[in-house]
Amino acid sequence: MTNIRLKLPIILPFILGGTVLFAMFLYGAYREQNNHIDRQLSDNLRVIEQLYRELLQEQTKQLESALELIASDGQIMRALRRRDRRALLKYTAPLFERLQSRSQITHLAFHDARRRNLLRMHEPGRFGDEVTTLNVLDAMESGDVASGVELDDAGQMVLRVVLPVRAKRKLRGYIEIGKSIEVLLRQIAPVAQVELYLGISKQKLSRERWVKRVGQRSGQSEWGRFPALVIPFQTRFVLPEEQLGGAVRQLQHDPRRIVAATVGETHFRIGQIPLRDKRGHVVGYALVVKDVTARFDDAIGTIEVMSVVTLLVALGLVGLFYVVLGRAESQMARWREKVAEEGQARAAIQERHIKELEHLANHDRLTGLPNRKRLDNRINQAIVQASREKEPFVIMLLDLDRLGEINDTLGHEVGDAVLREVADRLSAIQEENWFISHPGGGEFVVLLLSAGPNQAMAAVRKVQRIFKDPVEISKVKIDIGVSIGVVSFPNHGRDTSLLMRRADVAMRQAKQRKSGFAVYKSERDPYSVKRLKLVGDLRRAISAGELILHYQPQIDISKRDVVGVEALVRWQHPQQGLLPPMEFIPLAEQTGLIRPLTVWAIDQALQQASIWGLQGHNITVSVNLSVHNLLDKDLTGQVRRLLKKWKVPPQRLVLEITESNLMLEPEVALATLEKLQEMDVALSVDDFGTGYSSLAYLKTLPVSELKIDRSFVREMMQGESDAKIVHLIANLSHNLGLTVVAEGVEDEATWDKIAELGCDVVQGYYICKPLSAKEFSAWMLTTSWKRREEPDAVQMVH
Repeated sequence: MTNIRLKLPIILPFILGGTVLFAMFLYGAYREQNNHIDRQLSDNLRVIEQLYRELLQEQTKQLESALELIASDGQIMRALRRRDRRALLKYTAPLFERLQSRSQITHLAFHDARRRNLLRMHEPGRFGDEVTTLNVLDAMESGDVASGVELDDAGQMVLRVVLPVRAKRKLRGYIEIGKSIEVLLRQIAPVAQVELYLGISKQKLSRERWVKRVGQRSGQSEWGRFPALVIPFQTRFVLPEEQLGGAVRQLQHDPRRIVAATVGETHFRIGQIPLRDKRGHVVGYALVVKDVTARFDDAIGTIEVMSVVTLLVALGLVGLFYVVLGRAESQMARWREKVAEEGQARAAIQERHIKELEHLANHDRLTGLPNRKRLDNRINQAIVQASREKEPFVIMLLDLDRLGEINDTLGHEVGDAVLREVADRLSAIQEENWFISHPGGGEFVVLLLSAGPNQAMAAVRKVQRIFKDPVEISKVKIDIGVSIGVVSFPNHGRDTSLLMRRADVAMRQAKQRKSGFAVYKSERDPYSVKRLKLVGDLRRAISAGELILHYQPQIDISKRDVVGVEALVRWQHPQQGLLPPMEFIPLAEQTGLIRPLTVWAIDQALQQASIWGLQGHNITVSVNLSVHNLLDKDLTGQVRRLLKKWKVPPQRLVLEITESNLMLEPEVALATLEKLQEMDVALSVDDFGTGYSSLAYLKTLPVSELKIDRSFVREMMQGESDAKIVHLIANLSHNLGLTVVAEGVEDEATWDKIAELGCDVVQGYYICKPLSAKEFSAWMLTTSWKRREEPDAVQMVH
């Protein structure tokens, strides 16, 4: 008893201090884990908000496409013009059912020119009212398609797109189509692995309209559920009323707050994302509910393990301290031996734990392969070794082509199984100098040490072979494709970040071209130094006289006369030599240099046309326009000035517009084309058949010529389907009064086929390759193709 009294004053402060420190440690660890979970949800909220915005843009395009489909239906349009509600309902009902089932479109309405509703397919019993929704008013004011999110007083939040319908330039009415925001939230929830509630402020609603839409009993109940909000939609029931109401109240007080909720043994985190209408006003919120039970349990488990270990260590120390105080000096040696043994045991445990943690930190849990961190370290080591030994190495970045589709269709469990199978197949073919990694997502990286181009290509073929056989998951066979980007050290970079970025560029090139694999090329990299330098060189080249025009003749099939030429820009670069258009025209379009470049081309072409006119060659000269030129309000004035400058009749200038450019800004393009037509400048649609326009649309354009894309001309010799397309285009074009030009005629057989199919003019290497102005003038003197020398009797521009 006396012995205990002596030891107690020494041991008690030690125990109390340790207990306080232990409690502080537990509290700090618990709080840090909670903060970490909250930060992760905040990151998720930003990702979900970005996904929502991207989905709005994607769905807006889908709705616009659906509007175009409806507007192309002659029966529906005639019914709208006649304001025939029964006919509208009859012809629209089957189409609306298809749109509902296939595209989840929830709203479709028709209004007359005075904005009086004729028919609401989603609410047929309500019609005849004046429509004053934001999108309809915007469409009326702008005369163009209007789109955006709207909330009506009945609590329906809908993404709407409104199309004004015109006939003979007269407004006939409006078609309005929409998709409920609830549909978008259903799509977002499984992707983000959350549950979503749609909350709408009561201040934005009419209680009467709300109750009427939802139903008398359920509407009254839902209206009184929360003081300031109604929640008309949720992806899945998760939270009981009490927890949901508490979360709503806290979020109303602090919208940025992350709220914790617990139901039984399930833990949740709740946040919200503001939902805005097309004016930018907040009209509702998406409540995001994330099940963090697994993460929370992991954290608690870790804290419990650490607590137990710490407590055991503390108790052991107290016991040892007690023994030290109670034992005599003779027992000190044995105590020291025991402490040493325990120290070795703890060191062994610690070493084992360190190895396990190191493995987890450097390996992907799903596949067991090295992760991004381990990959970066290995590439850094390879760079040091390769620099020292002067040996190259190769990085292959693999991306599975259909993983997203598999996840969406079959579930993430199947997607994970596919990733594990791919990892196993790669490991099965791994060679001694290979390092295989799974950085994340659907990407794998194969690092080939001490490897050159030959070994790289052999490795590519070897990897591609493992994807020939489908992956079988739960008796379901799944075909997996792969796109591979290849880079090498030191040719494509000397640091890890640059090599991986360029491997990603090459992989995306392979995916876009569907070529299976691609080796990095700087000229296809939009961020390469070489490409940026080329922009500066091009800016100087326009004024420095480095650009030249080549001319390719066009032959009238029936008369076998030279009727015109197409002017093609070439760049005589001081260091790189003669560059074709594909090397610099995209750069010019991306940087805005296409406008001065086009003006230069028209100027040079008209100067040469003037010279040829004096020589008696009264042929047309064609110059290509880009979409930037069509949007340039100064274009028509510049063309007028250049025609006057070189005294060339406007009919001898042909401006070519690609089909895709016409579809980007159709109304602006049409206004520019009409001004050019008023000047008697000839207009041509280039590369027809590669875009999304139709001959019916071309009928509305002031064009006189249509050029069939060379892809149809090339393929028509291989199959009847393309030949039938060319024949059909030629016949319909002639009915519209258009001249048909066939590009890419490379041999006599193609000439004969084109003539048989009814084309008027041909252009291609069978006639002549593109020539400089001097070469073309000499060719005109010697060629068997002749142009009748006629006096220039057309009117000049004044």
